[in-house]
Amino acid sequence: MTKKKVSIVKTHKKQIKQNKLQYNAAKSNRKYKDSMFTDLFYSDVTAEENLRSLYNALHPEDLLTEGDQIKKMRLEHVFFDTLQNDIAGIFKTKILFLGEHQSTINNNIPVRLLMYVGQIYEQLLGGHKKYETELIKIPTPEFYVFYNGKADWAMKELKLSDAFAIDLDTINLELKVMLINIRAENNNSVLKRCPVLEQYSKFVQVYESFKDSADRMGDTIQYCVKHDILAEYVQRKGKKVIGMMTAEWDEIEAREVARREGEARGEARGEARGEARSIINFYNAGVDLQVIVQATGKGKEEILQLLKDSNVL
Repeated sequence: MTKKKVSIVKTHKKQIKQNKLQYNAAKSNRKYKDSMFTDLFYSDVTAEENLRSLYNALHPEDLLTEGDQIKKMRLEHVFFDTLQNDIAGIFKTKILFLGEHQSTINNNIPVRLLMYVGQIYEQLLGGHKKYETELIKIPTPEFYVFYNGKADWAMKELKLSDAFAIDLDTINLELKVMLINIRAENNNSVLKRCPVLEQYSKFVQVYESFKDSADRMGDTIQYCVKHDILAEYVQRKGKKVIGMMTAEWDEIEAREVARREGEARGEARGEARGEARSIINFYNAGVDLQVIVQATGKGKEEILQLLKDSNVL
């Protein structure tokens, strides 16, 4: 392992322990917290109004009116284990699956959503209705993930069929997820049509900008209130906003640190295996043991033990 990689692992060691403890404690308790995204579009008193605005932003050709009913539903943690970061809503004849993602996109999102779609329709149909012979009309599904990370694309699509082991000309089952980048600099038209989503995106970016602040959340709230970014919401919610953002970013950072740590360990193991193969190849080629010692910097006894463990001696 290079000095740089060792430094990365050491730098984050304390953070890894702290975040993993929080992550495991939450996981073992099975108490799931709303993310700020879910609170805005599911739990808050303004959630129905916000959902209506979001639907209209996604469907400018089929706008909801004040009289159109919205049925909100929760999903079972498609993106995180300990955070409620995904919801569903029934709008007229459509059911929209909505989630938000701030770290590296997981390409298995369509697979995970497939498993939850069945559960949602099971809730909707209930009882013995699904066993009736007459065709049952069900809401048409649509899948959206609002990406708030640092990738520079505006929109992209993930497909279930990309995960199939065999490529076929005819696809018998498909599920498409539309990824929408909601970073302000991407100027996505959806943001312009849904002010609360645009303000939420700006809030997250302000929070990111204060990452080195001693009072990150306090500075974020003060800035957002001053610049009218979800000002009424954060003032009304107070400490709950702090709890939601802290919980979400703790989990995101814990996963990211764990990923980097795993990569560093994997590279170190790869380097060790490569070095072991070189020593074996040198020995099998008749290179003098002392020359191998000098070339690798390893002790004679260590090399002999490696050769014995590899059944070369």
